[in-house]
Amino acid sequence: MPLRFLRPGLTTSACWNSASWQAQSFYVRLITLADDYGRYDGRWQILRSHAFPLHEEITCKQMLALCEQLQTHGLADFYRTPDGKEVVELTKWKERPRSESRFPAKNDFCEQMFANVVKCSLPTPSPSPSPSPSPSPYAQQELSGFADFYGLYPRKVARGEAEKAWKALKPDDALKARIITAIRAQRENPEWSRDGGKFIPHPATWLRARRWEDEAAPDTEEARKNAAWAAGMKF
Repeated sequence: MPLRFLRPGLTTSACWNSASWQAQSFYVRLITLADDYGRYDGRWQILRSHAFPLHEEITCKQMLALCEQLQTHGLADFYRTPDGKEVVELTKWKERPRSESRFPAKNDFCEQMFANVVKCSLPTPSPSPSPSPSPSPYAQQELSGFADFYGLYPRKVARGEAEKAWKALKPDDALKARIITAIRAQRENPEWSRDGGKFIPHPATWLRARRWEDEAAPDTEEARKNAAWAAGMKF
């Protein structure tokens, strides 16, 4: 495993300092595990055993809360590939690649993790006497459904601005479903595929312009499937 060095700006980073102490420690531990592309196995069981090998008291619920904190605060991205592999990728990674990554990069076919309720397949140990680390309930409520939107949106830029636009919008469940349906339909727009996607608006711009109200594409079998999928989502 290559040596890792913490950059001086970490302790003054707004994203890092907005997370809990436990999440900050988890992030630093992930830096020592990630490959040259900032990626690592995203399964909570692996992360617990490798990042906290001497802390068996940490529960599944606590690990998932730590992962969600890193994703909420823009420190890491957790995704699941079409073949079921769970991957975590640290953001703003500047390590020089020395070899190929053992973990697949995220693409449009990957599923954003933590968008739905995660069920653990292994029994959880006895709960720790200390409180479970978790994001602020108020912040969770404000960003409810944002991970679904941002994970599906084909242009990953200015996430912070997109979060601000989402908070200002305060969408209810019906509007969240409508937004997801619109994104899945508009992704098929040929204009969004031209010149490497340069005509795709920033996610914050899309939200502020209420682009989900754009005229719907012609009714197709794919559009009907997208609508049925969004209608069954739970936020």
